[in-house]
Amino acid sequence: MPESLTLDKTFREIFQKANTAQMTAQEFEDFIRRNKYHWNHLIALDERYTSGMAEGKLEGLTQVAKSLKTEGMDITLIQKVTGLSAEKIKQL
Repeated sequence: MPESLTLDKTFREIFQKANTAQMTAQEFEDFIRRNKYHWNHLIALDERYTSGMAEGKLEGLTQVAKSLKTEGMDITLIQKVTGLSAEKIKQL
């Protein structure tokens, strides 16, 4: 489970209310059915956030590499600083 879900107040409250150890099988199924949309929505948001952060980081590193290359810095040093491949840097 993504950590952001455990930090979400609504999600924690739902889980605490469920207290599955004290539910019958039918109550548990009803609980899952009632809350499935909310959980799926939170998971989708977390995945989009994580994906967006990774894309943004790559975009930033690519821009830095492009700027350093424009300034004439050695590709090996740019690769060391940004972690990008030499091929990717040469394409910039």
